[in-house]
Amino acid sequence: LKSPPEPWSWPLLGHMLTLGKNPHVVLSQLSQRYGDVLQIRLGCTPVLVLSGLDTIRQALVRQGDDFKGRPDLYSFTLVTDGQSMTFNPD
Repeated sequence: LKSPPEPWSWPLLGHMLTLGKNPHVVLSQLSQRYGDVLQIRLGCTPVLVLSGLDTIRQALVRQGDDFKGRPDLYSFTLVTDGQSMTFNPD
């Protein structure tokens, strides 16, 4: 499979510096440039970004089984000591 479009990113940091204090604004701008499906990197971890109601509905409703996994980001485990409700593996 071909990877979705991805803007240039910093080595090791990925897009964390680019996202800044208003990541929702930056992600909206990136989706206008790269389309409703794009990839960013948080550190070295690739993250799929979906924008637009039809695209999100396609991923979550029609292809829900393909997208039901949760990210296993070391930074969340480190900061929350494995107790995060948002990314709880259960």
